[in-house]
Amino acid sequence: RTPSADEMSKLLTHLTPLYFFTLIWSVGATCDNKGRNFVSETLWQMLAEAGLNIGGEPTIPEKSFFYDYIYEISGEREGRWTKWFDFAPKYTVPSRSEYQNIVVPTVDSIRLTYTFSTLLMKDKHCIVAGNTGTG
Repeated sequence: RTPSADEMSKLLTHLTPLYFFTLIWSVGATCDNKGRNFVSETLWQMLAEAGLNIGGEPTIPEKSFFYDYIYEISGEREGRWTKWFDFAPKYTVPSRSEYQNIVVPTVDSIRLTYTFSTLLMKDKHCIVAGNTGTG
């Protein structure tokens, strides 16, 4: 179906922040932690030199770590940059848990869970590769 004029207008307000979010999670997704710092710092430097901002209300505080944020395109926080950790569930270690069975949510696990859930709910295949013990 063809989007309505209102839908197209709404999408236009999201284009700039979505560009930066997708840049980080496509080109910058292949980085290790050291590389992510380099990408984030370099992107902030390039933005400052060009006099540009990344959009969104509120926007990410300048020089923040880009990888710590998600841009929300719908829902109650539409148009906002939200820290991934805001998605963390309240966590307490269940009583009588064995140490090896305790999994504490981290920013990385929250990002991965969100991404995999989104892909799977859209009937997209995903594969996770990594070292033993990475989840």
